Amino acid sequence: MLDQWAFIAILGVLALGIPAAAIVIGRVLGPRRPNKVQRSTYECGIETVGEGQEQLKVQYYLVRPRLPGLRC
Repeated sequence: MLDQWAFIAILGVLALGIPAAAIVIGRVLGPRRPNKVQRSTYECGIETVGEGQEQLKVQYYLVRPRLPGLRC
């Protein structure tokens, strides 16, 4: 019985450890050369004007579309 729990514990450590190690290795060995062009917002080849985000109205989410044939 203890062998089964040990096997599950080993699998759990591997399941969490391998992805965590990949993330850490990528952060340590990855290139870090950000510049203005890389940090700028890119939208379909068109230069952005103003903020990169636009706030949507709440009514868009509150009003459901009335589709024929559906009853809710």
